[in-house]
Amino acid sequence: MIDGYVFGTISVNGDTFNSDVEVHWNGDVLKWQRGEQGLIVPDDLASALKYEPSAIFIGTGFDGLVKVDEKTIETLKSKGIEPVINKTRIIIQEFNIATYSKKKVIGLFCVS
Repeated sequence: MIDGYVFGTISVNGDTFNSDVEVHWNGDVLKWQRGEQGLIVPDDLASALKYEPSAIFIGTGFDGLVKVDEKTIETLKSKGIEPVINKTRIIIQEFNIATYSKKKVIGLFCVS
């Protein structure tokens, strides 16, 4: 699924992306557009929530500088979706494990 990641670039299923991405359990990749650069708010999840995943993995950038608003976490939990949050370079491994286990998950990854 996710082949590799370095600051500013993520590779998914052989394709390379230089912007934030939304990756689905089935291999679909969408450009992930967020409102604020340093903060993930509930509105940033709108596209992903439509698919009703069991978990959403949020990569907060290479060094973890992007923050996740508490309301974002509350929104996920209220919908029965497990939030899994960590630095992008760490969370991609957990996301890959979940997809290999055939779980219906979505990854939202900040690449910088």
